[in-house]
Amino acid sequence: ISISLIIAMLIGLLTQVSFAESSDILNIDFEDGNIGALTAKDGAAIADLDAADGSHCLSIDKVNGVARIMFASDSAQALTGGKYNFEFDVRVGWGGLSMSLFRIGDNYGDYGKGIFSIGTQFSSPKRGLKAYTANGAKKPPLGNAGSESYIKGYRALGASQDMALTSNKWHHIVIEADFDAGTTVLSMDGVQSAPVTGFDYLSGIGGIGFKWSPQKKDCDDSQKEAYIDNIRIYRAPAAVSGIRLIRANGKDN
Repeated sequence: ISISLIIAMLIGLLTQVSFAESSDILNIDFEDGNIGALTAKDGAAIADLDAADGSHCLSIDKVNGVARIMFASDSAQALTGGKYNFEFDVRVGWGGLSMSLFRIGDNYGDYGKGIFSIGTQFSSPKRGLKAYTANGAKKPPLGNAGSESYIKGYRALGASQDMALTSNKWHHIVIEADFDAGTTVLSMDGVQSAPVTGFDYLSGIGGIGFKWSPQKKDCDDSQKEAYIDNIRIYRAPAAVSGIRLIRANGKDN
């Protein structure tokens, strides 16, 4: 096998693994005015975060404020089997924020389908990241989103405490959800969690929603808000199973 042929084969493989923008199920950058199929209520709106640079993002600032985004305006597209990545930037104050999954016809703010949830300033640990692994009717108790058994924490590999955000700081989140295995893995600013298992509702998902529950005491108005930006959902790239040293024309390659 010639070196040129090997190179051509590798290029072909990498091309199959990479994903173009057109393959995105959802890709929203609020700064460029793209709001897709966004509907909002109770204090959720597009906001000018910093008048100095004119940037825009999704802002939620009231109790039970909800922003819901469907994958298709006609509700025709839904996620079924396989692996998907849920990627977004988030900045929060003292309250708790959840990102829930929606089937067609679901109501706003269903806590029981949240694959991503942030504890409050009074949680243990503060701002700890959780995931709801059962589709129950219960809602998290005030102040601590980790005290019910159906909520599990995202923890970095080998860590003994849940991963946590910092108040009023932008974080980049990527969640890989395996719909077949009922498992999610979260990465926060490049730090990866151990897998969280037990999800019984990862099928037929037609949209996502962010729900904010701000803490009202001991903080100013800016700390009550949650900001979300650069939301992207796409099929998870295929994993590389292995890389081997090969010989061609008497040389290692």
